[in-house]
Amino acid sequence: MSEQLINNVEFGVSGQVLAEFYTTVTRDIERPISHADAVGWIADLSELEVVELDSDLVLAGAELSAKFETSYWDGTIIAAAQRAGAKTLYSEDFNHQQVFDDVVAINPYLDL
Repeated sequence: MSEQLINNVEFGVSGQVLAEFYTTVTRDIERPISHADAVGWIADLSELEVVELDSDLVLAGAELSAKFETSYWDGTIIAAAQRAGAKTLYSEDFNHQQVFDDVVAINPYLDL
């Protein structure tokens, strides 16, 4: 599903998400992937628009975290989506179709 989404939808990714991706996939107890494979995925994903983590994004993430009562990390992901001008935020971490100002979270793994 993830590869289909990457190949068929115009989107970007945040630097924070790339870091979280590496940590998650290399530590997955049931199906870890190798360092080399994880770095390869990150290199491929980095060909997309990457929203860099800077002090303005940290502050925006903190504000959105308070506004929507999410973790700081989720607030920063929302802020990165807003910075990129995204209308859709693909993630399994938010409620499906949850609205964050002008961004709607969609869980692409749900069988609707």
